[in-house]
Amino acid sequence: MFVESLSDEQYNVFHRVLPGVITMKIYQCAAVFLSIFVSCALQAADREIELVRICDDSGEWPPFIHYQSREKTDQIVGFSVDVIEAVFAENNIKFSIELVPWKRCLREVESGKYDMLLNASYSEERAEKYYLSSGYYAITPYYFYSRKHNPNGLPIRSKTDLSGYRVGGIIGYNYDYWGLETSEVDRDANDYNHLIGKLHRHRVDLFVENLEVIVGFTLLGQNYIDDPDLGYAPIPDALPTLFYMLFSKNERGEELMRLVNKSLADMQSSGQLQKLLKSYFP
Repeated sequence: MFVESLSDEQYNVFHRVLPGVITMKIYQCAAVFLSIFVSCALQAADREIELVRICDDSGEWPPFIHYQSREKTDQIVGFSVDVIEAVFAENNIKFSIELVPWKRCLREVESGKYDMLLNASYSEERAEKYYLSSGYYAITPYYFYSRKHNPNGLPIRSKTDLSGYRVGGIIGYNYDYWGLETSEVDRDANDYNHLIGKLHRHRVDLFVENLEVIVGFTLLGQNYIDDPDLGYAPIPDALPTLFYMLFSKNERGEELMRLVNKSLADMQSSGQLQKLLKSYFP
């Protein structure tokens, strides 16, 4: 009706102008949508590269994570650090690492103050509290005893025999994967110096640890493995111990876990993970 009421001259003007008006409106709408899309994309990018806060054990875990020098004020290094550096470099993510008391690290990853930690064994309790990465390295379970009190060694034929002894441990550490009840392990030692001292004073009969970790302390100038009174042997039927990264059980932690697992799978298939590990265990 509107078009029919126009004169020929008005119709010609309307016919010439209308397509331009429609086109201009289309461009304006497209510009608005593009602006919204770019804004959302930039916000998503900001979230992806937001600083990731990592903690781990202040007792150190050589050669997987430790201070580069004994001043404990400089760079934190180790196999686990190399791995997470490679993962986050690939994804353009910045991160920081702090070494704090182990129980505090666990508690603050759970609360979300830290986003993740790098070295933890599996337990059902941890699987309930955290997201776990894929296992990314495995090491060898041993038991350690004092030759002062047991010069002929201990008659341990399987890991089930461990529970017949007074087992010592470190505060906050998990011993379930050794086939022990963590609650029954005497876990009042602050570090391995303290624990080995308890062993030689006969306050405990043995402690369990992965051989590579005890050997790794030589990097820190703590040559536990060369102690002539420290006896050790592999636990006969124990499988290699897998270690994982733990993430806060929230949306951010789940995103990090998925990203890390994808990168770990790529590093495994390319051989990069094995190459990094061989640099510490030739």
